[in-house]
Amino acid sequence: MTPLPRALFICLLGACALPDTDPAGSVATLVPERIDSAGVTILTHSAGAFERAPRVVLDSTPLAVIAGSADDIEADISTIRPVLFLGDGRLVGIDQQRQVVVVFGPDGETRQEFGRQGAGPGEYGRLNNIVPGNGDTLLVADYMNNRVGLLDPDRGPLGEFPLSAPRTAGGNSPIGMIGDRILLTGVNYSSGSEEPPGIKGILFDPASDVARRTFTTGPEERPAEAPRQFTTSSGAVLVAVRAISIPALAVFPRAFAWNGETVIADGNRFRLEWWDTAGTTRQQLRVDRQRMPVTSAVWEAYVSDMIAQSMGSGSVAAGGTVFFGSGGETPDTALMRKHLAEEPHADSLPLFERTQLGPNGTLWVVDYPVPGSSAWAATAFAADGRLLGRVSGDSGAAPLVFGDDRAVFRSEDDLGIATFTIRKLIFPK
Repeated sequence: MTPLPRALFICLLGACALPDTDPAGSVATLVPERIDSAGVTILTHSAGAFERAPRVVLDSTPLAVIAGSADDIEADISTIRPVLFLGDGRLVGIDQQRQVVVVFGPDGETRQEFGRQGAGPGEYGRLNNIVPGNGDTLLVADYMNNRVGLLDPDRGPLGEFPLSAPRTAGGNSPIGMIGDRILLTGVNYSSGSEEPPGIKGILFDPASDVARRTFTTGPEERPAEAPRQFTTSSGAVLVAVRAISIPALAVFPRAFAWNGETVIADGNRFRLEWWDTAGTTRQQLRVDRQRMPVTSAVWEAYVSDMIAQSMGSGSVAAGGTVFFGSGGETPDTALMRKHLAEEPHADSLPLFERTQLGPNGTLWVVDYPVPGSSAWAATAFAADGRLLGRVSGDSGAAPLVFGDDRAVFRSEDDLGIATFTIRKLIFPK
């Protein structure tokens, strides 16, 4: 095991001052109601907060345009998934075909690549995600090689650490660091439960190869069910990798690291929950907002979206069940529609789909997309719970990645050539 470099800085819980990086500047942001409940600080934004929120707009002049080319294979970006912004404006992404980390300059003109496909030092088997480490370093999740790599976006890979100990403790997804220790999470699958699964919090010390469970949320843990198989009318075999009793149009809880703590994001109800490494809930952030009912039109639009997304990939998600086609055959869309239509679904839409933390601590919470609608919206929060602003669009997909003051959009031309457009987010003054 490659030794972990000395952390560029160590931020002890509650012992480090955060920089004044509020992107809203002097904006009259919305301050939540604050109460204490059995030692837990609960921050609540009342009904109508999103309507009262400061309006954030997208600058009409892009900060950068990163365009692929039909004539230059080296310029192709169609297989690159943007992941996060660095503090200096650089954009970090994953090339999902070649398994390399790509770093674009703030102006989009420069491009660095790190790693290559493989299992050796500095190589990646299957890149899954990248999250901030300490200082300017990044944690790179490599699930095929069952390890996490440490990467300097200027110098390249710095070392790899096996994930055997964290997996044994229940977690395999790195979300951040505290000093020299890595925070990871896992999903608390519970077969037969009607409620969404919970989250397992793990703290891992790579130097000693010791991991410990810090907390578990959600229903009681139970073993996962064995895989199930289905045969289509054409004879293709579909495999349900894992059966999870979570209804369609509900979302799994997600977790990320914020100032050295694990934050669990529950999009089914607008709630963020802070957990420290002692396994204690320290804070909650709530927004009082009504959920949109799932009408027959919304459900039909969702089913059609799932089938459209599955074409070409050979897989389709049906609630908590994932079907994979085999043999390279065309997916049986009629069977897919039948299975999807029979799946139980939530009676109302989740309140948000995902979260994105900017390099200087601005949290963006992206609304759950309404099936059949092309509108999107996202809301910015500060670490103290203030609502900094809200940005929205009437058409097109939501940004793939948010920074503190910028966002990146992806588009394609008629030939399928991709372009990333980075736009500045302007907070009102």
